Amino acid sequence: MYKSIHTQKGIKGVRLVNGSKIFGYTNGDLIINSKKIQANVDTVIESLKIFASYLFFDSFDNSYMYDLSNGKLYSIGTFRAYPSSLERNEIICTYDSVYYNKKFSWKTGLYNYEENRLIKEYFFLRDISIAYFLNKEVVITWQNMVLLNSISLLTGEYEWELDLSGRKNPEGSREENAQIEQLVGVWQNQLIITLSNGELVSVDTQTGNILWETQQLGTQINQGPPYQWRGHLSFNGCHIENGKLYEMVGSVYYCIDLITQAVEILWQDQRTEEYVTVQHRTYTEDYIYFTGSFNGTFQPHIVGVFNRKTLSLEWVEDMSLPILPSMGYPPSLNQAPQVDGDKLYVLDSGGTLHIFEKEND
Repeated sequence: MYKSIHTQKGIKGVRLVNGSKIFGYTNGDLIINSKKIQANVDTVIESLKIFASYLFFDSFDNSYMYDLSNGKLYSIGTFRAYPSSLERNEIICTYDSVYYNKKFSWKTGLYNYEENRLIKEYFFLRDISIAYFLNKEVVITWQNMVLLNSISLLTGEYEWELDLSGRKNPEGSREENAQIEQLVGVWQNQLIITLSNGELVSVDTQTGNILWETQQLGTQINQGPPYQWRGHLSFNGCHIENGKLYEMVGSVYYCIDLITQAVEILWQDQRTEEYVTVQHRTYTEDYIYFTGSFNGTFQPHIVGVFNRKTLSLEWVEDMSLPILPSMGYPPSLNQAPQVDGDKLYVLDSGGTLHIFEKEND
């Protein structure tokens, strides 16, 4: 059980990482461990990049690196950093616009954030939308949201390319054509990709060939009345563990075997009334901390804790916030809770941070 111990207004975003508390305020201030770092941060705090003990963020006219271990701030010029694995001290970045093929693009480089310098430059013929380190020699990128590439950091050459265009979103979707949503991660030789149409695609990291792709997973997850359509595929909160992809969304907690693609329903809320509908979640080894709603309603207004070991709901709190005059409607809980020891941090859409503390059993 948790109890509310404090609220704080004027918060734009919260990040808890490596024992550090990072708060973005609606006035543009960035506060790290109670220290004001920079005013007028031109970014949503959830988009701040964190690698090991280094935090990267943009202001209106510059990019900065903040060392969480010693509290030092470094100006690193204007470039965009992309996620890397924590085993290395380098990141892919884009910097300095160039005019190529009748349009402006960006130069691409490998940046060492411990030495605070660009150590290698590349020039790719297409823009990079996102980058993902596969190992010390290869980076996976996607462009135009459908084209996947493997690029050697030793030579700067493309090793393979995979075109995932031609897939369709469900009828009635805002966009007709499906796009890449995220690179979930790598398990053995499989790069797991999620698409906007609710499909998973497994790609061979060596060849770029499709190993398998799922279809009609929704039918397997929603196994008939009275629980039909209680779960759905979003994969924006999934994670890979021991050869399986785990997902808790709607009223269903399930996993997908990355070898057989078999779906296993681990838990579902079987109540006909007041059943939880999970929307935003944070995984830890033992728990899933989530925000959501009851009975499949759209606006998330509850916060809860699910025990992954016992497969049970341990705590649910209906916050149902009052109408905020400046908004004209009640704030909702549109972000996953964050955990720091025995405290739970929940930010509502009105900019109020709600802090809960775990009670002794």
